[in-house]
Amino acid sequence: MQDSSTVKIRQARISDVEDLVRVDIAQYSDMTADFAENSNISAMFARRISNTPGWFWVALVDGRIEGLLSTCPTTHSPEGFVSWEKCTNNGTLDGIFDERADFLYGVALTVTAKGGAAGVTKALLAAGLARFFSSEKRTLYLSGRMPGYHKVADEVSPQEYYDAQVTVRGQRVARDPQVRMYERLGFRRAGLVPGGFAVDHESAGYGVLLTMENPFREGVRPEMLNAMCERIAKQDDGPAWLTALS
Repeated sequence: MQDSSTVKIRQARISDVEDLVRVDIAQYSDMTADFAENSNISAMFARRISNTPGWFWVALVDGRIEGLLSTCPTTHSPEGFVSWEKCTNNGTLDGIFDERADFLYGVALTVTAKGGAAGVTKALLAAGLARFFSSEKRTLYLSGRMPGYHKVADEVSPQEYYDAQVTVRGQRVARDPQVRMYERLGFRRAGLVPGGFAVDHESAGYGVLLTMENPFREGVRPEMLNAMCERIAKQDDGPAWLTALS
């Protein structure tokens, strides 16, 4: 059940850097530690904020940052995706950002336990998807995780886990909860990428390539965006919200 905390979404600022590091470590302590061996995490976030004006959101719960959503317009296509590290220039987005590009890459969605309880995940997704739908970007894509894989790694291969389905509410859906969340929002799986996110030990370094086409590229009415945000916030089974806007 979502708690009654006050959630505010705004664009990230350079002054947020230390809070962003705190959020990242709280959610991904092992991955952050591995990545930090070759990178300065604070400097990485500072570069990322500077490089993506208008495309980096933070969520505040009762005035404290408890989540972030980082995206980047890019000329790099889903078909050419090799790894998160290459697609983001090791998280900095140096030389990657291109406001005129057709593609939008989902760099990171990170939410603390407190943020999750307050509904931050869906609030951030609503903000990011509204921006994508109102832009002229053609395709949104990301390299998702399979955080449940490490629990069964001795029993099945990454590909078998990626392909596996379970029954939830009478429907056959992806076995991994995070993959399932993105598919409920209307993303489509485009493949499993070895080395897609090398430091993600829970996913054995694999990345799940997920894509979404922009159905409103030629123009979207404000009422459509409002309806979309409301459907996501209410946690309706998706992508019913997308059907409702057509």
